[in-house]
Amino acid sequence: MGQLGLYYFNGNSFAQATSVFTDSDLTTLAPDGYYSNAGIVRQQLLGILLSPETCSTCCVPCNALVSVFESTSGVYSSCLELGSGTGAVIFRIQVVFGEFPPYPVGTIITHDGSNYNRFTIKNNHNGIQFGDNSVPPNQLDYAGINNNPTDPTYLGVYTGNTTLVNTYDQTPTDPCGPLDQLEDYTYESVSGSFVEQGTYQTVVVNNNQVGFFTQTSGTNVVKPFTLVFPKTNAASTFADMLNYSPLCGTDMKWEVECPAQLPFFDAEFSNESIPFCTDTPTFNTYYFARNSDSYIYATQQFDVDTNTTPDVGNFVFTTSDGSVYLNDTSTAYYYYVDIPSSPGVGEYIKVRNGVVIEKGPCQPQTP
Repeated sequence: MGQLGLYYFNGNSFAQATSVFTDSDLTTLAPDGYYSNAGIVRQQLLGILLSPETCSTCCVPCNALVSVFESTSGVYSSCLELGSGTGAVIFRIQVVFGEFPPYPVGTIITHDGSNYNRFTIKNNHNGIQFGDNSVPPNQLDYAGINNNPTDPTYLGVYTGNTTLVNTYDQTPTDPCGPLDQLEDYTYESVSGSFVEQGTYQTVVVNNNQVGFFTQTSGTNVVKPFTLVFPKTNAASTFADMLNYSPLCGTDMKWEVECPAQLPFFDAEFSNESIPFCTDTPTFNTYYFARNSDSYIYATQQFDVDTNTTPDVGNFVFTTSDGSVYLNDTSTAYYYYVDIPSSPGVGEYIKVRNGVVIEKGPCQPQTP
């Protein structure tokens, strides 16, 4: 059986490294044998790493819950096992606000050569508003809308996190200092936990990476955030995720659902300035991703909504695998939604940047 240990490699990633060492100066080669990191297994033979192989047992399986609580700054690397199915993969994360100031988490997922860092939340545009870290914040339709595709989007941010936008490049201290470099952690399935790697990295957080959270109405309870990405290739069974926690602590719960086809709804596009219903609609089929109302501590699971048509704050798509957002533009459009369970009753949704920003009963069209 393999044993966990602290090793060092001479590359930007384990997949690119040529050798494994037992010291940070990279002067003492580790013994020949097999080494695994972030879902990759490589044999070291005569001091040289052979070709990388994928290790599914090193990864977090889909539909498994992961909980992380640390009192230091860190970058948490996870390999995600998605299985051979295809469809939309939904990632949910609860950033816990029990501490003050709370610990925001930056997240980015990479799958099949594409990066994903786009988040929404239940009641987004209906009592909850995203913004960046500008003063005053620029309102956003979803967290990550102005972010670079290669950077993590930070969630769980509000007025208590005024120092988040910063450069974290200081030599780490004990206890953790406010601008310390972030320590690298890697998920290991043997222990079911994140293991310190003994290495550190400088991290820069910019305004456009921040999904600033403002609750304008309702109970002040932080809900889980939702990210969707497509899995279209049955043979591509893994994804990689990085979670960044720069403010000397993290408390997060997350889960990656196995790929599945998204629930569908029928709707008619309207270019009217008000949400008219039509007498003879021509419906097209679209798809949506449900949000989660809460993380239930007693059962250790996310309480996923059961709505049969899109709600405000849902991501909506033209494809069942979540690969193409509906009206992914800055111009809002109405869609008249068919409700099969209530004949003669219609509702509208207003969509902008792939998010439902408004919903209500549609008005009969005047002849």
